[in-house]
Amino acid sequence: MIKKLFFILSLITLVVANEIDDFEAEFNQVERVDKFYNYNKAVTSFNYAVYNMSLRPLSNIYNTITPPIVKKGVNNFFHNLGSPLRFITLYLSGEFKSGTAELGAFLGNTTLGLGGILRPFKYEKESDFGLMLARWGVPPGEHIVLPFLGPSNIRDALALPFDYALKPNFYLTNNASISVSTFGLIDKTSSNSALINEAYKSINPYVTIRDFYEKNRKELE
Repeated sequence: MIKKLFFILSLITLVVANEIDDFEAEFNQVERVDKFYNYNKAVTSFNYAVYNMSLRPLSNIYNTITPPIVKKGVNNFFHNLGSPLRFITLYLSGEFKSGTAELGAFLGNTTLGLGGILRPFKYEKESDFGLMLARWGVPPGEHIVLPFLGPSNIRDALALPFDYALKPNFYLTNNASISVSTFGLIDKTSSNSALINEAYKSINPYVTIRDFYEKNRKELE
């Protein structure tokens, strides 16, 4: 009887110890991957204020006055505009089949699709320099929220200048580049307005957006 009791107590002690170790490991992991928590939360609040005062009303107006068929054409145009970034980084990632498919879709949509407004050739494979580095085995690093730009991580943030360098509107004149970029941002925001609004309604918007971003980027690698 005493031996059985001792065995049961030992088993309970082992289970509790394992639970404590798992909790400590999870706690340390949270601390390790979110060193900039306070900063990130503050910048998330700042970005929301900017969004609420500018992009949100603009995207609401855009959604209200723009016919769905026109919005679809605009969305197709900006998707096509990002194609060089996708096929170049896919090639650099060693994904030659995907890169060639993206290049073919870009050429077809640019010519037969009237500059990408129509989208007769569809190929879905997201890629950029951050994802390219991920496929090379570069870890994401700490999560960080960028003012005006939103959620990111160290790897993706350092890759941003290279992303911009492969976007055609980067090479337009200053006024034209700003206009096209702003229009593209309004189009993107209007397409995702429901998701953005839902995220900011959550108990902790920063954590919701952070987890969504990191999960989405991991799935795209």
